Amino acid sequence: MSQENLEHASPEQAKLLKNTLLWAVPAGFLICLTLLVMLLGNKPQTPAELGSYDPGKNGARATFLLLKELGFDVAPSKRIVEGKFRWIISPRSSSRQFEALPAWVQAGGKVLLADDQNEITEKLGITVTKKSISVQDQQQNLNLGEKDVAFATGNIELTTTKMADRTWPAKAKKPLISIFRQGRGEVWLVHLPGFMQNSVLKKSIPSRLGNGLIISEIAHAMVQHSNERIWFDEYFHGMRTRPSVLELLTEPPLLWVSLQGLLLLIFALWRYAPRFGTYQELPTPRRRSKEEYLLAMASMLERKRAYDIALQSVRHSITHGLAHALSLPAEVKLSLLAQQAEKRWPGKLSQQSILQALTSTLPRHASEADFLHALHELEAIRHVYARN
Repeated sequence: MSQENLEHASPEQAKLLKNTLLWAVPAGFLICLTLLVMLLGNKPQTPAELGSYDPGKNGARATFLLLKELGFDVAPSKRIVEGKFRWIISPRSSSRQFEALPAWVQAGGKVLLADDQNEITEKLGITVTKKSISVQDQQQNLNLGEKDVAFATGNIELTTTKMADRTWPAKAKKPLISIFRQGRGEVWLVHLPGFMQNSVLKKSIPSRLGNGLIISEIAHAMVQHSNERIWFDEYFHGMRTRPSVLELLTEPPLLWVSLQGLLLLIFALWRYAPRFGTYQELPTPRRRSKEEYLLAMASMLERKRAYDIALQSVRHSITHGLAHALSLPAEVKLSLLAQQAEKRWPGKLSQQSILQALTSTLPRHASEADFLHALHELEAIRHVYARN
């Protein structure tokens, strides 16, 4: 609506236009915000390296498939935190949202950390030192219960000066894993992170069997024979689930903007939405009386000079009324109707006059006098059966 039309609009139209414009402001704001979030969330993922998808020599694909073949419930995870048990093997990328991982551990999560770069280890509050292992020392034994298991170690060993809450295996002289409690959760630090890599598992049959047995025992010890799923981290390898529009709108920094838009929408609904009061019945429509209907029909027929149509309507009504008075069916033949009427009211009605009144038609250019004469004949019949 232009400015000129707005000036000449009625108060109702102006109010409607004002309400429409006020609705357009929050609606347009939410649409723009949604489009912006969709654009921000549509970022391509970088290829996964060294994770459970990587079949290369430094990847963890063999460890993932080994546990899967042994019947463990394992799955790759592209979120920074997910589930209760999480294995992070050879992470290579950090995140601005890294604080979510320590918070997840504090809340009761258990993470197995084989971090040869020490980045995530230090952010979890554990200081380690790294040293290289010579080739001749990369075959070691690990005591598992009553037997020693030979396994390949890889070329890196991590040591920590912080006292662990417990170790695994518990009775081993040189444990493979140090376990640190953090809140309600635990961090399982692997001192030989390379022993889970594909190349180490495939070095030789004895080593592969030993490494596979140790990995299986670690999984059993961590989940304690429960049916919980073990999630293999892919988030810190660059594969990340793209958050949906709803997730982005409900997470900082857009959370506060979303709340403001929601409050604005609620206020607009409260201010401009129609109020619903108590139920009120609609007024009963007024019906026209029979007199008004007859006068209207008579006036229309008179203006159109439709005397023949009007006469047929009156004749039809008289015929039915006479049949009813004689206790005859409405579809009775006119000859029988006239005969019975003459017998019923002898001297007042004749068979000939009844047939003439009920069958006569007006000529095409009949006058008003002809119409009134025909009506008088019908009225005479009605007068007899109505009064007797």
